[in-house]
Amino acid sequence: MISSRKTLVPISVGIVVSPNDSADLLRVSLNSLLNQTVGFEKTLILVNGELSKEQLRIIQEYKSLSDSDTQIESESLTINFGPALNKLIYSTTTEFFMRHDPDDISIPERTNILYDFISKSNSDIAYTNIYEYNLETGLVGQRLISGDEINLAKTLLYRNPIAHSTVIFRTEKIADLGGYRDVYLAEDYDLWLRATLFKLKIQEVKVSSVIYHVDNRKRDRSIAEIFRTEITLFRTKLSIWPRSAVQLILITLQRLSFYFLPFSIQKLVLNFLGKTSFSFISEQKIKELIAIQIKGPMT
Repeated sequence: MISSRKTLVPISVGIVVSPNDSADLLRVSLNSLLNQTVGFEKTLILVNGELSKEQLRIIQEYKSLSDSDTQIESESLTINFGPALNKLIYSTTTEFFMRHDPDDISIPERTNILYDFISKSNSDIAYTNIYEYNLETGLVGQRLISGDEINLAKTLLYRNPIAHSTVIFRTEKIADLGGYRDVYLAEDYDLWLRATLFKLKIQEVKVSSVIYHVDNRKRDRSIAEIFRTEITLFRTKLSIWPRSAVQLILITLQRLSFYFLPFSIQKLVLNFLGKTSFSFISEQKIKELIAIQIKGPMT
């Protein structure tokens, strides 16, 4: 842990911890926040349901070690992710809100990079690229950043290119949008579309700031809920691109068909869209960085 920090920037880091989150990954994830080169004013943690004793111990140890003002809220029963995030956003008093997932690792410079960018720009939402890792297999990858600026509006027409756990945004702007909506498996995608609809500026920072944990387990998904999600997304897209109704219908049908593909094919498609590489220049450095977070300060 880096002690005696000179600066605590006006960021609240929001983390939702649920019963199915791994305690081992939670410890490593929170270690990465303790190891940031620049501090942040607040950590907002939502205990989303009945956590294990080990999960609660890790959260309390983080609170005792962190330089930030750590506030812990609790829900006795697990609530959906969109409403859970909103509980944190609406209790935020800082200018900026930074997402952090309880199984991901923020690189040590993440807070500094994102604060420096968004505080000096007119962006409302900023995001970065990611590294990927699997704690069990040791496999590390990188989602490559292209040399060209992506056409975000065009990409959002088809899919969500933004890694949610890398995002920082202006708290007031997102609160004014109504925060996250309860959209099954797509609360982030829905938010970026509504931000586009209301002319918020979304910008990519061309670095990788988060080491994203990839869970290869197949999860049961409700096709009925996915269908409702796609209808919600379609309606928002139609508000943005009212002259593209036929194209949007075809895109929606294409997106729905994806969920009927074998799981192995879905993974291949996602890796292709994300331009994931499992051999890259800083691979050894990232592996060493993961090892540092595993080591401490919390053990």
